[in-house]
Amino acid sequence: MPANDMGLMALGMFEYCDDIGTHSVRNFGLRYRSNAPSGSLSFDLAQDTPVPILPLAKPAETVEYIPPCETPTEREQNQKKITKP
Repeated sequence: MPANDMGLMALGMFEYCDDIGTHSVRNFGLRYRSNAPSGSLSFDLAQDTPVPILPLAKPAETVEYIPPCETPTEREQNQKKITKP
């Protein structure tokens, strides 16, 4: 970016599941400042906020809902299905 440019803000969202089945969604903003006092200060996290996860509407009978996260119990049940002869 040109040295006289004030900066740039990149906004995004990510969604993930941790190992114990916790589903999280977050918004984030990365800021680039061309006029920062040093190169290591050029980028910073300008925003990091959780996004509420709203319950899904009840699907029609012909729709199968696949949850985004596998709980430990579901993971154990799926492993048992895979290992059964």
